[in-house]
Amino acid sequence: MLSLPNELEQQSSSSTSLPSVPTPEMELLGFKHSQKFYLDKNRVIIYDEEHNSVEATSLGDALLREDEVPLIKLYKKFDIPPEKMYLKVPCIARNNWRPFNCKNSMRREIRNLTEIKHPNIPKLYGYRELDGYILGLYIDKYDITLEDLLKSKVNFDRHKFFAKLCEIVKSIHKQGYVHADINRFNVMVKKENLDEPFLIDFDSAEKIGAEIKYLMKILTIIY
Repeated sequence: MLSLPNELEQQSSSSTSLPSVPTPEMELLGFKHSQKFYLDKNRVIIYDEEHNSVEATSLGDALLREDEVPLIKLYKKFDIPPEKMYLKVPCIARNNWRPFNCKNSMRREIRNLTEIKHPNIPKLYGYRELDGYILGLYIDKYDITLEDLLKSKVNFDRHKFFAKLCEIVKSIHKQGYVHADINRFNVMVKKENLDEPFLIDFDSAEKIGAEIKYLMKILTIIY
């Protein structure tokens, strides 16, 4: 959800401006695919193993302030990370190669997880704050993506699985929203029940009838 400011983009191209590997002082916030996000004082550093790159963005350029999102007041601010919860951190766009408004993406995620209700979508419990900025959202934690489940070739009830997924999507539509980014990485399961899907990643979801034009995402194929 975070775009890279021009001055930091130029900085990241220099091998001497950012550490080539994370240092002990950095805190691992999370990861997505080949990217790992580290907190380093007042900036987030992104290490991308697939593209062999190191980039950074400042908190002010990337994150929403608490006072910009009235809905966040409904949720608890966690000083100590809760167990069995996942901290969803902003998805940072590489090299700013396409325009993408990170703050709007986070704003949508907060709104959508507040308004859309279903036991098989993440529940928003609270957030982490740093210097007045929303650093990440604490949501339900799941274990395996559908992508990895299919690759593992383990047995699960596919008819039951996809029937349940259709029921989840239908419920979201009845509540006046479209997910708009359903794919094998945004459908997950828990280890104890591989037949039950959970739909995640609601930063692209929009109200039915709204114009959807998020250039950083392919969105749901053939929707």
